[in-house]
Amino acid sequence: MAEFSVICNTRYLSNAFGNRTWDYRFQVPPAFHGLDVFYALYNGGGSVDGVKMDEWLAGDMQRYLTNFAQFGSPNADGLLKWREHGGNKSMATFGIEGLGAEEYEANNKRCAYWQTGKYRTMAKWYKSRKMPNLEFIAWTERILNFLVGLLPK
Repeated sequence: MAEFSVICNTRYLSNAFGNRTWDYRFQVPPAFHGLDVFYALYNGGGSVDGVKMDEWLAGDMQRYLTNFAQFGSPNADGLLKWREHGGNKSMATFGIEGLGAEEYEANNKRCAYWQTGKYRTMAKWYKSRKMPNLEFIAWTERILNFLVGLLPK
């Protein structure tokens, strides 16, 4: 279910924007969905599920996200280079050892199948209307939240 609802959709979004995206996986223990938000909003101290948060990683992650919001690229002096998804199909990882990179997990036959369906059509529709990136992302997030709400509890 994770592949259909999250992983393959990242491939879909990357393809919709010509692979000019910066994709990442957050894999700091306990590594549950949404844990990266705690790091993005970190303001000192604290733990999650009894695990002390890494303030250096939180600070770096905040700088990457702030740079992306300000300049359209997460990269800046003093940070390891976060490679654009691009043709190399790479994905950054935020882990206990800091920023890393690995092969893009959505680069598989199952995700390619989902790319042929309605989701791909939706991306083309949004792109044809020249929607700003943030508006496109907001609508995509609403649709994904709706789909996740349909999953059995």
